Amino acid sequence: MGRNFCSLILVVMGILGSSLVLAEEGDSFGFGRSSATLDQDSLSKQRRAAIGVMAGGISGIFGLKFELGFTPRTAFDAGFGVSTDYQSLFLGLRHHLTSGGFTPYVSGGYARWFAAGNERSVGKTTPAFVGERFLNDEERQKGRFSENILFAGLGVQITQLSGEWAGAAFYLEGLVLADLDDLVSEATMGLGGLYYF
Repeated sequence: MGRNFCSLILVVMGILGSSLVLAEEGDSFGFGRSSATLDQDSLSKQRRAAIGVMAGGISGIFGLKFELGFTPRTAFDAGFGVSTDYQSLFLGLRHHLTSGGFTPYVSGGYARWFAAGNERSVGKTTPAFVGERFLNDEERQKGRFSENILFAGLGVQITQLSGEWAGAAFYLEGLVLADLDDLVSEATMGLGGLYYF
């Protein structure tokens, strides 16, 4: 997994590096546009897609996130994450409650946390509640599991609306995760960064 993780990091760095080069040259994706101040709604109309990284929350330890806005305040999210003993995939919706550089939002969706091909038992997991609450004894012992999770969240996002870094955003969110297989829930937090293009 270490080699795959390093490859993933290199791909993300390449994408972000290409974005910065395009931003200096200006292009049809919205980079190099006027530095006039926008509000969140105007930015979302001009730049409907975002790519970003996330830590904690629905991703496990680290993840990549893709966002596609279909209204100025509502977007579809998809992503994947990695942790010490499992991987995650998720699909969701995010709705911003206000417009501006500092916006609260609500989110929700479906995630699948899974470990396939582990030949060893699951000891401690990161975050710890995965192993303690979401896995039964057989899943921990075999090291193979697949958990179906519904999540709901409340967060805040800070978005740079003008200047050279217009479109860069950082967010912090609190989430409630409900494991559908074992009918248990847990609260967690996540944070991340996005770049709208």
